[in-house]
Amino acid sequence: MAVQGTHGPHGPHGPHGPHGPHSPIVEGGAVTIYSLEPARKAHRDGWVIDEDPAQPNVASAVLDRFDTLSGRSKSQLFYSEVSDLLSATPSQGETPATVAVSGGDIVSIAKPGSITAAHLENLRNLSRDSEDRLPEISDQIGSILPYFGQIQRMGGGTARYLALLLEATQSAAARVSYQIKFGFSAPRPMQYAEYLSPAIQTPSHSSYPSGHATEAFAIATMIMALRTGAPFDVTQLEYEALPFHVAGRIAQNREIAGVHFAHDTHAGAVFGIAVGNAIAASALGVDAPSYAFEFNGFTVDGAKTPLPKTANLFKSGGGGTVLASQVKTTQSELLSAIFAKAQADIG
Repeated sequence: MAVQGTHGPHGPHGPHGPHGPHSPIVEGGAVTIYSLEPARKAHRDGWVIDEDPAQPNVASAVLDRFDTLSGRSKSQLFYSEVSDLLSATPSQGETPATVAVSGGDIVSIAKPGSITAAHLENLRNLSRDSEDRLPEISDQIGSILPYFGQIQRMGGGTARYLALLLEATQSAAARVSYQIKFGFSAPRPMQYAEYLSPAIQTPSHSSYPSGHATEAFAIATMIMALRTGAPFDVTQLEYEALPFHVAGRIAQNREIAGVHFAHDTHAGAVFGIAVGNAIAASALGVDAPSYAFEFNGFTVDGAKTPLPKTANLFKSGGGGTVLASQVKTTQSELLSAIFAKAQADIG
């Protein structure tokens, strides 16, 4: 069972906690202040104020101004810039949940149908792979972005803009997915059948839609948009495309672990693709695809498959209906500049 305490992924000493290796860089400190005090006093006492002080040069280009910031300030500013493009409206009763940009809804997801014996049988079959997948499953509780590093160099001094853009995309997808989850408040698999015995601790938040699927498919969609210079065309969704292969494996790991149903994954994938495309469209100054996902007696066949057949959702008879349209976006100057840099990073 994954550790969720002090040294867990989000605990104070875990990788994402305030004292972990990925904690924000501390700027300044008491030692710096006290060591500078003698120099400060000498300069202050001898200072003659100029009647016409020279004006410092301030960068006019948005990316030049951005690059003067520290790492922590950069990430906080950019995450807000990207996240603020999106607004979520959770489901109330039978109404669908939606996520919107300035021009309208980019995705609408309906409430899932009732859980049947086939859904539980599917999870039981998938759980037979849980021992082999457990190292991945456990690691992905805390972080999924490094898994895309298997197919795309990122981070450090060579592809830092790409890493920043993908991190911001994941952060924005996570924020709105938690809002959507709260509205649906869908029970987890173990609440239907405790004998499923999940391989990891079942999270307390809603099962539907899958947050891991939402974030993974948003990242994959952004990578594809960077490669093509356009929002991703879902009619081309195939698992032979490595970003979606990685996303599909991350998403299915949560089913194998016993904490998500197949429809959680599928809805999260539709949701993540819409979010990734909306962010890419806002960078490019073009219309964003908009998807409405409706369950049509959504079922599973109980068979164990290598990857969730999310691509089928965008084809006839895929278990649900996805209707696509276009909505206007508001172009972000900073996002556009970072997107262009990330395209250079991606090579």
